[in-house]
Amino acid sequence: MLSWLELKSHKAKLDAQKAARESEIKREDDAEVWKDKFFGRHPDADTDGDGLLSWPEYHAYKLKLDARNRPASKKGSDNVHSH
Repeated sequence: MLSWLELKSHKAKLDAQKAARESEIKREDDAEVWKDKFFGRHPDADTDGDGLLSWPEYHAYKLKLDARNRPASKKGSDNVHSH
């Protein structure tokens, strides 16, 4: 049988574990909400046309956006020094 202090300590550990799980679920939910908002702004990111934006579709589309928004490097400015 557990003493009062042992029971209290065990309950505190269980509560901490439950809070950690709930926090992880909230982070996953927040990521899904954010991804859905991104999809609302970029519906063409849905490459398979199923009406849902998967994480792989998001990542592929984000790479395209980043490449499109990256300034083109100027010829000769590649930090290559000729001596």
